[in-house]
Amino acid sequence: VFLTCVISAAVCSGVLYPGDATPDFNLPTLSGENFTNVVQGQRPPVVFYRYDDRSLFVRAEWLTDSSILGFIEHAPKTTHFVFFSAQSPKENAQYMHSRLSDLAKPDKQLLDRCHFVPVGLEAVESWISDIFHQWKCIDHGCGSDNVIFTQGGDTHVAARLDARYDWIPEVSVNLVGKVYPVTFVKDSCQSAVAPELRYSEPGSFVPASWLTDKNWKLP
Repeated sequence: VFLTCVISAAVCSGVLYPGDATPDFNLPTLSGENFTNVVQGQRPPVVFYRYDDRSLFVRAEWLTDSSILGFIEHAPKTTHFVFFSAQSPKENAQYMHSRLSDLAKPDKQLLDRCHFVPVGLEAVESWISDIFHQWKCIDHGCGSDNVIFTQGGDTHVAARLDARYDWIPEVSVNLVGKVYPVTFVKDSCQSAVAPELRYSEPGSFVPASWLTDKNWKLP
């Protein structure tokens, strides 16, 4: 799922629930112009998205062209999209803008409806940051999963992105609290190895230069 929170734009107060209207807002953007929820006298639907580079799932969304192209193809034609970042807001806003602009150049109308906020959530209306806490992700790809490798007295922690195939054991359910020998493979789909736990490196998501020795163990 590429998008995080769907907001319908109008005035309300108190705790917000899915389907509620929102207070008015005014947000700075990379373009130098502020974006408000009143566009040409209308209040269009607005989607809020938060980039979090601690999550390999989120990073994969932006590193993978097909993910962005899917958003470009299926984005509703009257909806505006506001992109925030949990860390380094200006740098990540520029990164998201660059990636989307490169792939959506023919679709200027979509780009005009995408707004990249170069400040952190703490610098905008408090209710916006509140809904990201209230409407938490509770499905696959949520949070910042990781894996710990140990060898002797050395420990390495890496972010983890689990495959979504039903025939692959659920890591968080089946592997926690156990020790496995680990084999590093560059491309797990093209490698035939013994039935050990495989650690693969998809693109540049996880640095694995230190994981070339089969003596590494996964606690």
